[in-house]
Amino acid sequence: MFNLANGQVRRLVVSTLAAASLWPVGAVAVVQISITDVSPAPPIALSARTSFYARVVYDSDQPLKLQAAGWLGGQEVTAAMCNASQTYPAGHGVGLVWVAYNAGGRIDQIRAVAYDSRWRPITEASAPAQVKWVSQAQPAVDAPWVRELGDAQNRMLSQGGPNYMNGPLGWFLDVLVMAMFLSVPGYPVLQIIALWRLRGGARLFSAAPLIVMLPTYAFCLYALSRESNLWPISAIFLSPPMVLYEIVLLLVFRRGNQAPPLPEMAGS
Repeated sequence: MFNLANGQVRRLVVSTLAAASLWPVGAVAVVQISITDVSPAPPIALSARTSFYARVVYDSDQPLKLQAAGWLGGQEVTAAMCNASQTYPAGHGVGLVWVAYNAGGRIDQIRAVAYDSRWRPITEASAPAQVKWVSQAQPAVDAPWVRELGDAQNRMLSQGGPNYMNGPLGWFLDVLVMAMFLSVPGYPVLQIIALWRLRGGARLFSAAPLIVMLPTYAFCLYALSRESNLWPISAIFLSPPMVLYEIVLLLVFRRGNQAPPLPEMAGS
């Protein structure tokens, strides 16, 4: 199942940066997908957070992403965990998608949605799937194609799809992702320092990111309360520019606009 780890965010960054240049804006997409198999075979009860997989065959004239969603009674079942899609190359291919829920989740249909490189939906396919998730169930046995497709995807991702991740670009993206993660706790620290060190107009400028970040933190907490597995993603992508902004302000106004030092304790 998908956890928001360094490697997964790196793949999301790669997909966003690399795939966006592979398809001209305004082109008419010709994409067909179909779900040819699911695993484990329904009807079935799965332990909480256990993945239910679908095998998706596609024909596409552009790179695309594939992601799964669970439906029940004609409505999408929210609070799902799902695969973080890699970018699949144009042509004929096979993709692997999955969906999972906490205990109490239930679906009667799984849908695979095809997106373009900018995460705009293109088309979708569905298959019946009577599946429920409980606190504890008998271990499910996945079909052999689940491991085969999973291993193939991991190989492609580890190779950078195919080789451009093994050189300087790969190192740069590793550093970029690490900096993005560090900026999440780093921004509040820099914000407090800037508010303390600066004064006058500089202090007002330093407080400007709060207009964006306070609602962002509120949204992240809301997403966490809804058990979204992507709840911190907004903070991860918005924190780096705010860190850079505060660093620049502190450098520009480091002289002559500082707050007075803390008073010394009596008798010291």
